[in-house]
Amino acid sequence: MLNIAICDDEPQFLALLQNILSIYLEEKGVLYQIRPFASGKEFIDLGIGMLNYQIIFLDIHMEGFDGLQTAQKIRETNSEIYIAFTTAFVTYLLEGYQVDAIRYILKDRENFTELVWECMDAIQAKMHYVVKKKTFSFKGGTKTVPLNRLLYIESHLHQLTFYIMEDSLNVYTQKDTLNHLEQELAKEGFLRLHQSYLANMRHIVSITRYKAVLNSYTKTEGAQSTKDRTSQDNPKASFHRIELDIPKARYKTVEQAFIAYKGEL
Repeated sequence: MLNIAICDDEPQFLALLQNILSIYLEEKGVLYQIRPFASGKEFIDLGIGMLNYQIIFLDIHMEGFDGLQTAQKIRETNSEIYIAFTTAFVTYLLEGYQVDAIRYILKDRENFTELVWECMDAIQAKMHYVVKKKTFSFKGGTKTVPLNRLLYIESHLHQLTFYIMEDSLNVYTQKDTLNHLEQELAKEGFLRLHQSYLANMRHIVSITRYKAVLNSYTKTEGAQSTKDRTSQDNPKASFHRIELDIPKARYKTVEQAFIAYKGEL
């Protein structure tokens, strides 16, 4: 999942930029969380929590602790986060490169949305962040699914139920066997927890006797359609936990596979 921070002292701009990024990430099939900050100091006060973010959009001209000071503080502890400056002024361009900013985006440009999207394209290319997709034949038609949004698959009487994280946790079904899909999806980080469950390990929070706890992501009510690029509404994410049983006979194998997966990340 991509964790993105937006730091700006203008609430209207915070909402606009969050919406632009949400639309981009939805269209790319990326799981994400965006958190707005009203000042540079508010972000710096996270301390070690700053390490949870891979990307930050920083307004340079903020009252008090400005964007450049914030970026310098970030670089003292985190050399990997991607910093993109957003500003109405062009006078800070050289200073931006001193903190290894990936982009310098002017707020008042008519093509601001396209510039933000191009910035995200550049960041994803540098991160080698590719969302793998697979097409399934569900009842009612085929659907191409970003695999990072497939939470788990449940098998019952030769019918598979797919739990896919979209605007809500949506359910799709098809006739197939879990044995067949287990072999196909194992290389994509899916783990057989139970005779009836194949789970996406990237969404497993913990494995304890004898359950796997998964984090399910959905949008909250009021999130905008990806087709609405002019809306300034502020989509937010919500999370809830799902528990799946692990039989005692399979528990040790599941636990070891999950530990190995985490060690590879």
